[in-house]
Formats: sequence, C-alpha cells, structure tokens
Amino acid sequence: MRVAGLFLIVALAQAQEVTDTKEVSTPGGGHEVLRKINGRWFSEDNREVNPPGPGGMFWVLDSQPGVVKFHHHRPFDLRKAELLHLWMTPDVVEPLLGKPNRTFGDFWFYYAANGIKVSVWMPHGELIKAEYEFPGHHSKPVESVAQDLGGRDVFKLGAERASKKVQEQWAQKKAEFAAQHAVARAPRSSGTSVRVENVERPAVPGPAPPKRIITPEGLAATKVGEPREDLIKRLGEPSYRTSLTSDEGTRETFTYHLSEDRPVLIRLLNGKVVQAP
Repeated sequence: MRVAGLFLIVALAQAQEVTDTKEVSTPGGGHEVLRKINGRWFSEDNREVNPPGPGGMFWVLDSQPGVVKFHHHRPFDLRKAELLHLWMTPDVVEPLLGKPNRTFGDFWFYYAANGIKVSVWMPHGELIKAEYEFPGHHSKPVESVAQDLGGRDVFKLGAERASKKVQEQWAQKKAEFAAQHAVARAPRSSGTSVRVENVERPAVPGPAPPKRIITPEGLAATKVGEPREDLIKRLGEPSYRTSLTSDEGTRETFTYHLSEDRPVLIRLLNGKVVQAP
C-alpha cells in the first residue's frame, strides 16, 4: 500500500475510541474483555493484544504489565510521520508528532485510527529508524527517513557521523588554542589583530550561560554565503564564538548545539557563512 493511500483512509476514519469488544480466553484459564481501539485490540490495562494465528487459540499480550508505558488512545495523523528525519531528538519529535500513544524505552508508538502503527526508535536520544506497522505484522519504512539513509546502513552511518563530530571538536580546540597563543605572540607593531571571543565564558563570576540549542531544520537552512546577521537572526547567538582578524579579513567560528552534547560548527569570513554542516 502506498503511503499516499494512507492519507485518504485517515481523512475518512472516525475518531471514536472503542469500536468493538470481545471476551477471550487467557492462557491461565481465565477470561478478559478486549477492546478494539484505533483498529487494534487492547487489554483492560491498555496492553496491545495480538489475535491468535492460524490454528491458534489464545490472544497474546505484547508485554508484561508495566513494561510498555501507556499514555493515551488519541488517534495519530499519519501525515505527520513524513516530517521525521534521521538524528532527530525526542525534544524535536514530540512537538512535530505529539505525545506518543505508548512508549517502551527508546521506542515510541503512534496508533492511527485505521490500525496502522508508527514505531519510532531513538537510541541514545537520536532517531535512527521509523516505520509503518500494518495489522498482520507487515511493515514499511517511513519514506522521509528512508530518503535520509539513501540505502546506507544506519549503524555505519552513525559511526561515521560520531567520528566526524569528534574530529570537528578536536579541530575547534586546536583553533582556539592557536588563537589564544597568537594573541600572546603577535607583535604590537603588526597590522594584524587577533581577537578571541567566547560567549560561554561570563564576564563576571557566576554560572555559565546555557548552550544555544537549535533544531535540525534551522541548521539545514544555513547556506554558504548567508550574511552573519541573517544567521544570528534565525539561530540566535551561538553557544560560543571564536574570532580571528588579520589582513585577509575576520574569520569567525560559531558553535551551536543540537543537544547538550552535540555541538555543530559554522564558519564565517568577513560576515558571510563559508562553511556549514
């Protein structure tokens, strides 16, 4: 089924919660009344229940009590799933999709009214997988995330990305070290001036200001040639800034953060962006 076809089904689906009930036998010899909500069957304590397979007798709960956290039964709008992208963090995903219906550790589950479930996996606080799960255990990747991957292995891509991040952090530290020592070595008669500025370091004693957290969309909008004032207007002041002024002009390195431990660097020359992630 094409993803575009899902949208028509969603538009016609009703928002009614319980559409059917069924009393079934449980493996322990008891009975339980199941409720059909959003095209799926749920136990009395809101655990999902899978119908018996061919020749089977028992309806099977998907988890032990309390393992999967239940939040609500509001139906999910499937069109929002295509807003997802690789490396998004939970604080970005939730405003886009809303609060998930159920969560299990790093997995978030969203239930559409027609029985289609969207599962989102964010280990270590970054999205690496999102897919549509259809009744009957058939699944299909969310297209926007699949396009980000481009057929590459997500774990290999993540390792390369982590390595690049470490290299950029090391390069930044080297640049800051060189800039600080250039200040000490620069002759007073030289026409070259070097200025190092770090907005994380407060001018008076006190706690350091919080890191500037930006969204992946804001970072993606950054283009080579963008004026400095437009960059700051869109993303705000950086977490910290290094500035070097010489005969060739003023070079600046802006450091922003996608999360507390995910810095990104944007480099400028004479007030225009020359390098962005």
